[in-house]
Order: sequence, then C-alpha cells, then structure tokens
Amino acid sequence: MNLGRDIVATVAAADSPLGQVARAVDVLSSHLPTSRQPRACPFCLAAGWPCRPFLDAAEHITDHGVHVASLVPRDLHQVLWPANKSTTRAS
Repeated sequence: MNLGRDIVATVAAADSPLGQVARAVDVLSSHLPTSRQPRACPFCLAAGWPCRPFLDAAEHITDHGVHVASLVPRDLHQVLWPANKSTTRAS
C-alpha cells in the first residue's frame, strides 16, 4: 500500500550539505501529502499538513544550507508558500 508519493533514492557524499541532512530529508519526504490531499499528512492523521515532523525536518535542512523547495513537489509549493497578497500601507 502506497500512502504517499512515488520516491527515488539518491546517493550524496556524507560530508556534503545534502549528505549531512539525509535523515531529515527522509523524514521530510515521508510526511509529504499526496497531490489529491495536499493538506493531509499520510502519517500524522490527526494533524493537517505541514505537520510538525515535516516542519522540524525542513528547519534542520534549511539550517544546513539546503533549499527545502528543491525537495518538495511543485504542486505543494503554494500550500507551503502562498503568494503574498498585495497590501497597502496607510500614509
């Protein structure tokens, strides 16, 4: 039974930025929702998405200089980073 998305394996040097966050990438990837339910984590059933394990992994990855956006399918970018609405400032 496939709860999430299709995955691929990648090899990275252990001392590279990506290699240093490999475990966090695994956690982040396992908590990605399906394209049919972009606000539901396949593991954290009681929580919406992004769930706490995803956010913690994303923070760890970012802290090591790896861009989370390159690890998240594009259809989820709008969920994570909604377009900023134009706001007007009162003078």
